[in-house]
Amino acid sequence: MLNERGRHEESQKVAEQVHKGVKVYSAGQSHFLSRLRGLKAKREEYLKTLPVDPRLLRLLDNIVYSTYMDCVHLGMEEEAKVILSGEESRI
Repeated sequence: MLNERGRHEESQKVAEQVHKGVKVYSAGQSHFLSRLRGLKAKREEYLKTLPVDPRLLRLLDNIVYSTYMDCVHLGMEEEAKVILSGEESRI
């Protein structure tokens, strides 16, 4: 997880890079959005397997939530919600 100073610096960099309505993500932001996409895909793939182990599913859910919170702390709550809702064409 990022510390408070790191989150602030990342947010400042992104704020400076927004130009003409096109949002540019920092390397850290891109990393966590990509990680969230990958974890969501793994969870969906796992749900297709039978039998589903509830302990493993809970572990996956906790990892997804932790990564979601990293995105929130980096100022990308809306983007993370879109990824988790499956409506990625909006971002």
